[in-house]
Amino acid sequence: MKLKYVLILFVLNFICITLIYVKNDFSHVDIHYNPELAVSYSYKYINERNPNYPNFESNCITFISQCLVAGGITMDKSNLDMPISNTKISPTYTKWFCYSFDLDKSKPISYYLTSTFCNDTYFLYYWTKIRKIPYSCYSYNETTFKEIHDNIHVGDVIILHGKTINHSALISKIDENTVYYNSNTNNRQDFPLSVLDTKDYSKITILKFTQ
Repeated sequence: MKLKYVLILFVLNFICITLIYVKNDFSHVDIHYNPELAVSYSYKYINERNPNYPNFESNCITFISQCLVAGGITMDKSNLDMPISNTKISPTYTKWFCYSFDLDKSKPISYYLTSTFCNDTYFLYYWTKIRKIPYSCYSYNETTFKEIHDNIHVGDVIILHGKTINHSALISKIDENTVYYNSNTNNRQDFPLSVLDTKDYSKITILKFTQ
């Protein structure tokens, strides 16, 4: 009897794990992405902010998420069943979205968004582990720059890993000498990646949305 009970529990546990995996497995979802539209959006909103999205003090990942949406990537559906009057960030690794609510014209717009939309750690996990975007990691120094240059495309996203803070950006153009990016927080347009101080950023992750 005891053995039968244990077997039942094992089967139920296996079913639950399988259902969770199937529910969160987005690896089969195709990414429809137009890098030209994403880059065009980035130029428009480098020095101004789109009111349809929140503007944070550290805004670089939110800016990148907006560019991806502008490039045609569809946001996940939220589990919200009614509008909200105050901005709320939902901590999750498995969904990516940001929705705005302008309920009262006399008050600021409120937003409901996920941590994957505005936090670099959550963003990186979502796109590499859940959506399985191809990515590469490099130590950032003079010897690896040529390899980085040869393996990146306009419209790709980079995460610069620093000792105290990370920074994210969208590749805006590439020439034979260097790679350029657009970003928020420190508003930068066509900023050359090659002039970044390697003391500030020791590693770079390239998310290859163009592949």
